[in-house]
Amino acid sequence: MNEKRTERFERNESLEGLLKEVNENLWLAEKELLQKPSSKLPLIFIVGPHRSGSTLLMQWLASTGVFAYPTNLLSRFYNAPIIGAKLQLLLADERFNYRDELKDFNSNISFHSENGKTKGALAPNEFWYFWRRFLPFPSDLDYMPTKELLKVSDTKTMIAEFAGMVDVFQKPMALKAMILNYNIDFLDQLFEKAIFVHI
Repeated sequence: MNEKRTERFERNESLEGLLKEVNENLWLAEKELLQKPSSKLPLIFIVGPHRSGSTLLMQWLASTGVFAYPTNLLSRFYNAPIIGAKLQLLLADERFNYRDELKDFNSNISFHSENGKTKGALAPNEFWYFWRRFLPFPSDLDYMPTKELLKVSDTKTMIAEFAGMVDVFQKPMALKAMILNYNIDFLDQLFEKAIFVHI
């Protein structure tokens, strides 16, 4: 969307450039990971209106430790989320914390956010860059008929990316899917084990 952002919420163009470069580089390796079979664990999609408490719900789900979810760290690997998931485990999972070498990652989930933006490497993230990678909506509207969306989206890669992330984390994955509020049937057709939570 091309809405005007206030100075406080403007994008960091240097960061955007570096993220684009890193994700393009990692995509070559990510493609090799897309051949794995689908996961048997469900995806939990949070849908409903914006400003309805969806971030708070995601923070609560994250705090339980039961679910995988897009983190601020993982979101930086929007074009290579399977590799991002592996890196997140390597850097932040207690099972791989060798003598507190990387104890800097905060694993406590804060119940604070500003316009859906959280703080902390492991805090929940909207995952917009990942979603927009697969959803070629017109720039001014997050909608197109599901039949058309199924034709123009790279659904095979999207399904494989989700399965890969779930396989890495070995947990059901919960995430916001409000970008598809008007295309819930699109997700329902793609994922056999999709659970929708309307907030």
